[in-house]
Amino acid sequence: MSQVALYTRVSTEDQAREGYSLETQREFLEKYAHQQGWNIYSPEPNHIYEDDGVSGATMRRPALQRLLRDAKAKKFDTVLVYKLDRLNRNLKDLLNLVDMLESWGVGFRSATENFDTTTSAGKMAFQQMGSVAEFFRNQLAERVFPGMVKCVQEGKWHGARYSPYGYRYNKEKELLEVAPEEVKIVKLIYTMYLSGQSTLQIAGYLYQKGYRTRSGGRFHTKLVGDILKNPIYIGKLVWNKKHYDKRQKTPRGYKAVKNPVEQQVVAQGKHKPIIPEDDFHRVQERLAMNRKGSLQRANAKEYPLSGVVFCAKCGHKYQGGLCITNHRTNEKKRWYRCAALGQHNIHCSNPAIRAEVLEPQVFVILELLLRHPTVKTGRIGLLIQSHAQLNDEQLEQQRQELKTKLKTNLEKQGKLTDAYLEGTVAKEVYKERCELVREEESQLRQNISKVEMQVIEKERSAEYRKLLETLVADFDGTVEQLDIFKKKQILRLIFKRVEVADGHITDRQLYEPFQTMYNEMLAKTNTKEDKELADLCERVCISLPTGVR
Repeated sequence: MSQVALYTRVSTEDQAREGYSLETQREFLEKYAHQQGWNIYSPEPNHIYEDDGVSGATMRRPALQRLLRDAKAKKFDTVLVYKLDRLNRNLKDLLNLVDMLESWGVGFRSATENFDTTTSAGKMAFQQMGSVAEFFRNQLAERVFPGMVKCVQEGKWHGARYSPYGYRYNKEKELLEVAPEEVKIVKLIYTMYLSGQSTLQIAGYLYQKGYRTRSGGRFHTKLVGDILKNPIYIGKLVWNKKHYDKRQKTPRGYKAVKNPVEQQVVAQGKHKPIIPEDDFHRVQERLAMNRKGSLQRANAKEYPLSGVVFCAKCGHKYQGGLCITNHRTNEKKRWYRCAALGQHNIHCSNPAIRAEVLEPQVFVILELLLRHPTVKTGRIGLLIQSHAQLNDEQLEQQRQELKTKLKTNLEKQGKLTDAYLEGTVAKEVYKERCELVREEESQLRQNISKVEMQVIEKERSAEYRKLLETLVADFDGTVEQLDIFKKKQILRLIFKRVEVADGHITDRQLYEPFQTMYNEMLAKTNTKEDKELADLCERVCISLPTGVR
C-alpha cells in the first residue's frame, strides 16, 4: 500500500482571504487519502508536515525542509497537498521541487486539482496549471503596485513588516502612532548629534546607559545612523527605495537592489512628525560632511578569524582592519583589534594583534588535531557524525518539550473559553487572561520554529563536514588551496571562540568532538615530534610575542 506524506501550509493572509485553515486542509487530505486507500506517513505520532503562518514565496520553511529530508530518505512514496500553491507560489521553484522529489522516486499530487506527476499527462497538466497560477500572481502584482503607490501618496504607511523605531502601527486606523518611550530616544539621538557628538559617541552613550532596541538588542552606530537618515521623523514617507533581484540569491533570499530616485515614491504622511524639519536638514548636512576614521577596513573576507576571536576584557569581537605600519613607505598590514571603540565608543585597553602573528597560532591547534588517532585512521567523519547526531537528539527533545507546553497552552485556552461561555468568568477577566495565554502561545510557536530551523541548519552543515574531512585528509596540501570563505567555514566549525587579552590568547573553546580531541592530544603525547608540537600549542595559547603588543 502506498505511503503518502501530507503537507499543509497557511499564512495569516491566506486564512483571512480564502478561509482554509491548517485544520481544514488536514481533515480534507486525511479523508482524501483514506478514500484512495493510502497509508498516511507521520514524521512523529499523530503529526503531519505543516507550516503555520509562513509565506509560500520562501523555501525557508521548517516543515518543508523536514519533508524534503524525509523524502530523500525515501520514507514515503508521494507528497499530497490541498492545492498547488500550498507547496510553492513560484513556478520555477515549484518545478524544481517536484523534479527534486521525482529524482528521489517520490510523486506529488494535489487533492483539489486534477493532476498526478507520476504520469506523463499529469506532468503536463501540472506545468500548465503552474504557469497559469504564476500568470495570475504576476497579474495581481501588476494591479497591486499602482494601488500601493496611491496609498503612499495618500499618506498611508505601506512599509515593511515592522514599523520604524519611534512609532507603532495601528491596523484599525491604518496609521503610524507615536511610541512615547522610543520617541524619547529618537529625540535624544538628534539632540546629541546636533550638539557635536558623533554616531559612535551616541551609540556608546546608549550602550553604557543600558538602553535597548525594540528587539532587546544594543544600539550600534549603523542603527543610530539609520535613525538620523530616516525622513519618517519629519512626517515624510519614502516607498519603493529598493527591490529584490531574483537573479541574485543570498542565504536569506534575494539581493536587495536600490531603485533609481525617479522610481521612488515620496509623500507627506498622515502620521505625526517628531523631529523639526530644520533640525533634520542640519543633520543631513553634517552627515554628508562626516568622514571615516584613520583605520581602513579591508574586505572582511580577508580575515579568516573574524567571528572567532573575542576580547577577553569587554567581550566584543576582534575586528579585522588595515593599518599603516611604516609611514615612510606607507606599508599597510592586516591587524585584528577590539571592536568596542568602533561599535560603542568604549575605550578598551586591549591592544591590536597583527594577523600574520595571530592566525598561525590558531592553525597550529589545527595541526595538533590532525595528529589525533581518529584522524590518522580515517574515522574523523564517523566521530563528527556521531556528535552531530547527539546534538540532533537534544534539539528533538527540546522541540518535543516545547510542543508539550503548546498542547497544554491550547488546552488552557479551551478551558478558559468554556468557562467564559458557561458564565463562570467575567468578560474582563476572560479577555485579560486570554491575551496572556495567547501571547504565550505565540512565543511557544516562535520557539518551536527556531528549534526546527536549528535542525535544518545542522542538516546543511553536512557539506561543511565533508569539507572538513577533505581538510584533515591532507592538511598541508589542502589548506593552501582553500579560499578565505572556506577557511572561515572550517574554523567556525571547530572553534567556538578564542579570547585575547594584552597580546595573549587567554582561552580557547572548541566544539565537540574537537575539544576532547585537543585535550587528549595535550595530555597524551607519545613521539618526540608530538611533544614538541604540544609544547608549541601550549606556548602560543599562553603568550604571544611581545612585538605584537
